[in-house]
Amino acid sequence: MIYPIILSGGSGSRLWPISRVSRPKQFLSLYSKKPLIIDTAERVNHPEFYAPTVVCNVDHRFLVGESFAEAGIVPRGILLEPVARSTAAAILSAVYSIFRDDADATILVMPSDHSIENHESLFKALKDTTSTAELGKIITFGIQAISPEIGYGYIEAGEPLNVEGNVKSVTRFHEKPDVKTATEYLETGRYSWNSGIFMFKAEALFRIVDAIDSEFIKNVIHSVEKSVSDLDFIRLDNSSFSALPNSSFDVAVMEKTTEAAVVQVDMNWSDIGSWHSLWGVSNKDSNGNVSVGNTAILDCSGSLAWNDDGGVTALIGVEDLIVVVNDGSVLVTTRDQSEKVKLLVDQLKVSGRESYLQARTIYRPWGSYRTLDTGNGYLVKRIVVKPGARLSLQYHHHRAEHWVVVSGTARVTSGENVYDLKQNQSTYLPLGTVHRLENQEKVPLVLIEVQTGEVLSEDDIVRLDDIYGRNAHFENGMM
Repeated sequence: MIYPIILSGGSGSRLWPISRVSRPKQFLSLYSKKPLIIDTAERVNHPEFYAPTVVCNVDHRFLVGESFAEAGIVPRGILLEPVARSTAAAILSAVYSIFRDDADATILVMPSDHSIENHESLFKALKDTTSTAELGKIITFGIQAISPEIGYGYIEAGEPLNVEGNVKSVTRFHEKPDVKTATEYLETGRYSWNSGIFMFKAEALFRIVDAIDSEFIKNVIHSVEKSVSDLDFIRLDNSSFSALPNSSFDVAVMEKTTEAAVVQVDMNWSDIGSWHSLWGVSNKDSNGNVSVGNTAILDCSGSLAWNDDGGVTALIGVEDLIVVVNDGSVLVTTRDQSEKVKLLVDQLKVSGRESYLQARTIYRPWGSYRTLDTGNGYLVKRIVVKPGARLSLQYHHHRAEHWVVVSGTARVTSGENVYDLKQNQSTYLPLGTVHRLENQEKVPLVLIEVQTGEVLSEDDIVRLDDIYGRNAHFENGMM
């Protein structure tokens, strides 16, 4: 049996504006009805595999937990990264958490945001490479390069390592090339796209990394040994994890070892890393167009129209165009230029417009809220509380709140008073009032909140009691 590790990091910035820092692409349903992270988990949700170990950003923990709960999959563990440290630190920490329980563990590492249509090819490749992994090799799964893609890294294969000749040594890893170089790679037949999927024995990986950087291994061990449990999550130790290098697994390990091997797999893979690649895996009409949401397309070909923000997005007489309307932002680009969306996101950061990189709908363990309007001294939100959920018992130093119930029934704690509000009823919570909002019904509670005051910030929350374990020791703010 194999221990899967699912990596749920990154912000998916090349799929802006639908993928944002607060809710990146792995939590979105892009080509199926399920979030990408659940599509990934279900690939290994059968007897050949143990339950997956998930590594994610601490801010995404409730998104991960809720996604798995809704899918009915119980992870082996959800490890929380206290700071961003790329894939090397995430993989090594997860591997050590498994190694403590099973020193003979075989590990499969998968990104959470990729599409794989042919699962049988993946499983066959795993079986074909088991003996190679037993020899202490780190196996990476390459995808046959069929076009000069500039959005993927490339793996250059060397000599065969098994009798069948399908497992080969790795000559070199290559970063994302330009079109001319990618075309040259294709012509040689020695190159594969780098899928970011790895298999190895845990003991072999630690031996290899210890020879490269023994300090790395020490900090990994400390980050796991000093971790603390928080509800259904495991918080890795901040100081030890922060001391780890901010390097990808390819750079920190694969490019520095002679024990790297590659097997080429034909499994209809895509990293869904850009609008062009999302167009590639989506259902199309007879003219190659993809339409999502409230859109209209006339006399177009090879284009993608996406609208989940109200109104109608209409395209007429265009070719190979991407038009996306989401959460107050509009993106227009051509398919062949869509890799540059990441550069646009970087430009928004530099120009101080980072608010456009955050989704207006913010998800919390109890539900969600969306900012509808804001101005001098006021802020308006639409709040949705899940059945059976409740917010923390809290008060504010700088703002008062008005609540109007739109649908459902709100159980309100206001100072010493506890009462219910139904549709069209409202209440006022003066500044400093200790209060709580609950939904004890079996349907969602929807209400409008109007905040008034000098400071209207999520930091202005003093939490007195919280069933989700959010407290000042770990974090501040967040309703």
